[in-house]
Amino acid sequence: MNESGQVTQDEPAVSIGETLKNLREERNLSVTEIAGRLHLDPRIIELLERDAFEDLPAGIFVRGYIRNYAKQLEVDPERLIEIYDETGGEEEPEIIPEVKHPRQTSSSDKPVKAFTYLLTLILVILLIAWWQSNFLITDITDKAFPDKSDRGQPPAFDYPFEVVKHPDIQYYEKPPPIEIEPRAETETANQSAGLSTQEAVTDSASETITRSANGPDEVIMRLSADSWIEVRDADGREIYVNLARAGETLVLRGRAPFSVLLGFAQGVEITFNGKEFDSASHSRSGVARFTLGE
Repeated sequence: MNESGQVTQDEPAVSIGETLKNLREERNLSVTEIAGRLHLDPRIIELLERDAFEDLPAGIFVRGYIRNYAKQLEVDPERLIEIYDETGGEEEPEIIPEVKHPRQTSSSDKPVKAFTYLLTLILVILLIAWWQSNFLITDITDKAFPDKSDRGQPPAFDYPFEVVKHPDIQYYEKPPPIEIEPRAETETANQSAGLSTQEAVTDSASETITRSANGPDEVIMRLSADSWIEVRDADGREIYVNLARAGETLVLRGRAPFSVLLGFAQGVEITFNGKEFDSASHSRSGVARFTLGE
């Protein structure tokens, strides 16, 4: 043993137990004291100092006892462990990783059963459809037309019947003309909608429809095709909610921002406060929702 407390290979061969015992006695420590520091049974310390390794647990535990004992005595434990391994210490057990074998799918699994039942049901449905198309229709045809030469001709009836002739008339009548409601009723409806009576006017000659609420902003819509249109002002008030026809021009006034819905955006050209607005970027399958004047 050198001055630093390390065990060297040049020293005379000394057993591990004697080395540990000598070091303990040099430091005036009893077996009980060193066992208390290591939290071990004093009997284990005695077995270590007698080199009775066969009475101790497996080699991996003995190496731990030696290492902790040497560290407690402030010496390098590696040489002592080498001596233990050279004198026939047990090899450290090899840790074999657990191998999980892949689970095989069997016919008792629920997914397999469900797929089997589904496939069986499909086959039964196909079989019934094939039987109906090949046997049921043929059987009905044979009963209605016993003589195959008569097939394609209307069936003969063995009882008298009267042939009904329908008059040569149209199947529908022209709808009656639309009556224009009196001005008084129109003004009342416009006032209930919150629109200005003076500006909520329909010009039938120029097909221009004007709707106006309190506000400085203006939206002009020119229709090249029929489209459902909904326009609401900043207060959520309806300015126009109706089906606009091709050729009409809507002049809508109120306070922006306007919430707009177009049922057929491709058929509507929009001008907002004198500037053209393209609704194509807001269109999905022909329907456009957007806000003007945000």
